[in-house]
Amino acid sequence: MTTLLAASTPKYDLKKDPIISAVIFDTEKRRYINLANLTKYYVYFLEVTLKSRKSYIIVRRYSQFDGLQEKLDDKFPLQAGHVSSAPRTLPELPGKIFLKRSAVREVADRRIPDINKYLKKLLSLDPKISQHEIVLDFLSQTPGDIDTPVIKGSDGKVEYVTPAEKARLQAKQNEGDTVEHKAKDVVHKSTSSMKSVHSLKMVSGPRMEALHDFDSESDTELNFKRGDVIPLVSKVNENWYEGSLHGKLGLVPAPFVRIIEDVIDVGSEDEWEDETPTTVIRCFYEGTIKDIDVDPKLAEKPTYSQLSEAVMKYLGDKNLVLNYQDIQGDLILIKDQSDIDLLLLDAALHPQQAISGYVPWELHISKEGDYSVYNINPYRY
Repeated sequence: MTTLLAASTPKYDLKKDPIISAVIFDTEKRRYINLANLTKYYVYFLEVTLKSRKSYIIVRRYSQFDGLQEKLDDKFPLQAGHVSSAPRTLPELPGKIFLKRSAVREVADRRIPDINKYLKKLLSLDPKISQHEIVLDFLSQTPGDIDTPVIKGSDGKVEYVTPAEKARLQAKQNEGDTVEHKAKDVVHKSTSSMKSVHSLKMVSGPRMEALHDFDSESDTELNFKRGDVIPLVSKVNENWYEGSLHGKLGLVPAPFVRIIEDVIDVGSEDEWEDETPTTVIRCFYEGTIKDIDVDPKLAEKPTYSQLSEAVMKYLGDKNLVLNYQDIQGDLILIKDQSDIDLLLLDAALHPQQAISGYVPWELHISKEGDYSVYNINPYRY
């Protein structure tokens, strides 16, 4: 059974219902776009269990654990062993692991047992430490945890889902199949139409709300209206932010917006650059986003056979077909090399903001024989 994580999550009183455990159950590679440059890092998914046996999911980077340890050391210098010759009683995170960059997944996985031991010892300490606001703040759910567009499958693994699919799952999980159909109407065509995430109005993750209308004065700036919710990509400086709206990346004047959820910190130990260069193809498949790393040569001059093989190998299913989305939002079946050429031509005629490390086009993957994803009404327009 597929379960939406953190859907309709209540606010817990961690003083009255204390945390008894926090355990990592999965890791995931993520990509963060900053000024059209790609930063890659790993996050840990933790299940936090309370005394009442209720539980919830949080998502943390290793650099955030480092920040937790630093705050605790500053707050409790005696227990940190910083006073006189007192022994350290606070748990300590593992030190840096020196492996080549291409082994960063191995680094993330090797840290899991040590981080779990760290959390277990931390929560077993005197309540003045284990129940301190520093610890509770770290282990509490944040808006970013709740909005994280992920699902948990029966195998315990997590993966990204589109906001439309998230809404569908949430409706089904909370109110049953009847509301599920209403949710589909609200988000228009969900996974069946496989519309691009960029066309959806539902925004989660780092974002800001427009306080005033703004008319851009150059191509590098965004136009927006008061009340628009704009995904926050990065903070350029104290006066300008970078945002994304209607498929365009651009600058946003800071005084014109209010940040709802801030961007993550960059420049931490849990980020890396691949030793072997790869290019990323963004694919949409069954409501999920799949970023597939391929050889840059394949991305530059894709062939139908090589592209099909790469996608089917990554998804583990040979009964799939490739599609691309035209300017009207309809899916076009890719049957051979001539369709690949049309995909590239369409991308050249309708260019989007270039993102470092990604190809300038996207694929939509569907099951072979599933024709429900295609527009068969020639008079719709």
